[in-house]
Amino acid sequence: MPGNIGTEPLGFAKDGFEALLASSTAPIELRVGASFAGGQARAVTSALSRAAHAIAKMPATFTRYSNSDSQVFGVARGRRVGALATVLDIATLRGWGLIEVPGHLWRAMFRFGSWIEPMLVAEWSRLTRTYADRMKL
Repeated sequence: MPGNIGTEPLGFAKDGFEALLASSTAPIELRVGASFAGGQARAVTSALSRAAHAIAKMPATFTRYSNSDSQVFGVARGRRVGALATVLDIATLRGWGLIEVPGHLWRAMFRFGSWIEPMLVAEWSRLTRTYADRMKL
């Protein structure tokens, strides 16, 4: 949004996310199967915990079907009490919880992904350009 500069206004970007940025952790280092130790493991655990909370609280809760109060996505929150994310494997990631994508939506995204992804990228670019224009950047 216009005016959002830095991580301060981002609800998910707290201590863990900022620690990953400060340590110059490359996105490729956060791939499935990656291993972490010490401060980096604490930062990854904190960042993923905050991201899981933000996803469950906002888009998963408030994305509704048209003309309905029914939620599109089901969310089952997990509990990661004190455990560090030393390896990003399926068991570790499942510890933060699950999000249920309805079968019909999953199939549509799978079938039309080659059309949907370019459209989403184009719309994101257009929206970002509009924000930059408003901020006179």
